[in-house]
Amino acid sequence: MPKFRCELFGHFIFAEELSYAELLEKETQLKEDLSGLFARTGFAHMHFTSTGDFLLMQGATAEHDQDLFHEVCEAVSRLLDEGVEARLLFVDRFLDSVFFYVLNNTTWRESFLEWPLPREALPRADGA
Repeated sequence: MPKFRCELFGHFIFAEELSYAELLEKETQLKEDLSGLFARTGFAHMHFTSTGDFLLMQGATAEHDQDLFHEVCEAVSRLLDEGVEARLLFVDRFLDSVFFYVLNNTTWRESFLEWPLPREALPRADGA
């Protein structure tokens, strides 16, 4: 069993009307706030990449747990303001399911996919 069962990918989008200085200020504060939040909720190996108007994030946690994802979404949504939106993707390392969230400063929405094992979804080679 892997130590980290769930991979997290985050994409934070800054509003086009932000000045460069405003964007840098928001990005710096967001990185600090997100680092604290994810440390408190059991995530490790948090990595941030700045790419102009976007902030990318990646991390891992031991559990692939929908309740944890909801807790994270509530907390992240509170960190956002009108100038920042976000998308979060939680991927089960066994590829059983993925949970995708879109967030702004007032709410978030969830989508998810569950995948069967090939032997459950595909016909057997012997025709059975």
